[in-house]
Amino acid sequence: MTYPVDGIWLTMNDLYSDCNGYCSPYDIVGTQIPEADLEHQIGYIPGDERLDTHSLDLNAKYSEGTEFVIHNKFPLSQAEATAAYYAGKQQRGFVMSSSSISGQGRHGSSYSGDNHSKLADMEQSIHDSYLANIYGMPFHGSDVCGYFDDATVDLCTRWYLLAASQPFSRNANFKGQTTQSPYTADYQVPSGAEGSLTYEQVIKVAMRMKYNFLRYTISFFHGIHTTGGAYFKPMFFKYPNNANAYQDITKNIMLGDSLKFSFDPTTLDFETTTTSQFYFPEGKWCQVFPIVAGKNPCFEVTDPNHYETMPLSIDAAYLHMKEGSIVPF
Repeated sequence: MTYPVDGIWLTMNDLYSDCNGYCSPYDIVGTQIPEADLEHQIGYIPGDERLDTHSLDLNAKYSEGTEFVIHNKFPLSQAEATAAYYAGKQQRGFVMSSSSISGQGRHGSSYSGDNHSKLADMEQSIHDSYLANIYGMPFHGSDVCGYFDDATVDLCTRWYLLAASQPFSRNANFKGQTTQSPYTADYQVPSGAEGSLTYEQVIKVAMRMKYNFLRYTISFFHGIHTTGGAYFKPMFFKYPNNANAYQDITKNIMLGDSLKFSFDPTTLDFETTTTSQFYFPEGKWCQVFPIVAGKNPCFEVTDPNHYETMPLSIDAAYLHMKEGSIVPF
């Protein structure tokens, strides 16, 4: 029996090994290092860790050279072959790869890897998506709530709001960790969210927001596919001559050229920190999320150094549309 497959996740494709370099099925105790080990010929190793940790030995030979030369080409070649499979069937298959290298965006996408359930890792995922867009992989994101360690419900809820802005996101964690399923977070929010929302309801709002501007995302992706560019990007991509656009880059995110996402990834203490400042360049900006009831959702910025002070709570995430834009919702 066969089943249709619309997408393939390529994982453990660094390549991964249970050994650190060379290991023989006849002698699996310890690490065996050849006398002419390439590792010893490298002048600098980032992180001070062997490059063949949980991977193949750098001396392993291929028809095109050694593992030292081929290692980073493996995920690229695998993604290329997988994309070619779908192209041969005249399908637009979804190809996601755990490992990646520059140029791979032509054939598939990647994500930020096995992260930790920490506030710093949530903020780091913004930098990771910025870099992926520079590398030519705009369909990028992270493991929501973190992969390793136990996530608090506050962190997980905030991460879902951030993930609403990232094109790709998944909720996955390591075996033995506390569950991160949104439907388990059904108790009241203690941190000043409006009304009596539960964590689960906040997460539902975040997911609806993501789906609401999916048409806009896909439309902008088509432009990237045909002419290049970036989707999830720091503000200085759009405003390179504006000095303020280079500040607080994890709080001020441009989604394409028309939407600005304002989100504070630096705190979970909403009783002490009740507001946050977000930068807005000159022009008219209209808030589209959350919906503003009973007042004008737009404001005009004439000062090039203008910051908006906005309420900060567990459910605080703001989406603004730039004047002159057409955004399908």
